[in-house]
This record gives sequence, structure tokens and C-alpha cells, in this order.
Amino acid sequence: MLHLGILKTWNSTTHKAGVQLVGSLTTYLDNINVAINIAPQAMVVGNYVLVAIPGGNPRDACVVASWPAGSSGGGGGVTDHGADKHTDVTRYLWIPAVVGYAGTGTPGYQYYYSVVSGGANEPAPTVYWTLKAPSDFVSLVSVKALWTSPAASGSMYWKLSAYYGAAGENIGAHTDWPAYGTTATAGNMKWNLQEPAYPLTLSSLTKDDFIGIRFIRVGSDPSDTLENTVYFAGLLFTYIAEQ
Repeated sequence: MLHLGILKTWNSTTHKAGVQLVGSLTTYLDNINVAINIAPQAMVVGNYVLVAIPGGNPRDACVVASWPAGSSGGGGGVTDHGADKHTDVTRYLWIPAVVGYAGTGTPGYQYYYSVVSGGANEPAPTVYWTLKAPSDFVSLVSVKALWTSPAASGSMYWKLSAYYGAAGENIGAHTDWPAYGTTATAGNMKWNLQEPAYPLTLSSLTKDDFIGIRFIRVGSDPSDTLENTVYFAGLLFTYIAEQ
């Protein structure tokens, strides 16, 4: 939806604006995005502005035009506002290990961080989650694991795998089962934020699909050379969102 407003603040460094919507004394949108095709010199406090609010969600609001009060309007870039000027954005979804089901391993904490741990030479931790793909999902960038270990060196033998599908589909409609592989630790109790050696692609995933994801480390495998406990904090799900 498009709304008429008056520009109250403009930050040329962050490219953010504050807008009072016309006809409402209580609706003020602060720190909202401004379309990149609007020239900074067009953002004059007191100007009329046109604000797009997709789905009525103020967090997604964006100024798409700016013009001086008393003019015919439509300035500040409206004539160059085709679909090719829109840019999808990268967003992040944090999935804590402790909110999943720990099939093996022990939920606990390290340095105030909640983790699921698996001992040296154990087939652990193994953690399962059920989640829903975001409603603005376009495509997957990556799924990375955040983990640490007291090991000064060595590699963890692990993988991620997934089932996913829409409501009404079979729960095993789509699968992503990469092979196991190893990734090296950065050192003693240093955070490692890593994709598996063979990453998830979720190539058929669409918005609002339901996803079952499993993280599994097999410390008992000879390829796992950490010889130490792993503290697994969770997954960082990075995706391209529609805008």
C-alpha cells in the first residue's frame, strides 16, 4: 500500500528517514528505508513523500518518492522506479541448538552460551529441528553451524541433512542428504561458523514450507581428529528475501 507523508528527518549516512503520515497525528514511521534511486538532495525535511508499506507492515516501509510541498509531486525518482530497480535483501534466521531435540549429546551451557555438547570419540551431538521457511523466502544462501571445542587443532566430521515440503505434501516430499565431511577448528574454544564440507542446497524449498533439519557429528569416526568435546550452539540460516 502507498501512503502520503511529510518528511520529518533524513540521515544521509544511513539512508534512513522519519515520516509523519498525512491525516494521522499518531502514525510516525521512524528510521525507515529510502529507495536508492532517490537523490539525497531530494530528501528535504518538510517535503511530501510517498511511502510504500508492503502488507501493511511498518518494518518493511520504504520512501519511494519525495517532492516539495506545493509542487505537482512525483519527484525524487518515481519516473525511474521499475521492477529492475528493486533489490532483494539478505536476511538471517538464528536456530539455537537447545530449542531442537537432542537425539544424542547433552544440553547445557558454556560461558553463558546455550549449547548441546558431545564428548570426544562419541557420535554426538545430534540435534533435530522443525521450522517453517520464512514468508518472504526467495532462495537459500547457506546454512552454517556455530560450534567450538577445547581442541587446539583438528577437524570435526559432521553433516547437515533435511526433509521439507508444503502443507498437504508428504512429509518426505523433498530431501537434501549431502555426504559427511570435515571442517577444521579455528583453535581452542574459538567460534567456528561453517557450512558443512557438502552444504545443504534445499533447491526446491519455497516460502512457508515446513523443514526438518538434522545436525550430526560423529566423533567416533577416524576422520574426526578433534579428540575432544564439541559444543554446538546452533544454525545460522541465511536467505534472500523478497522486497
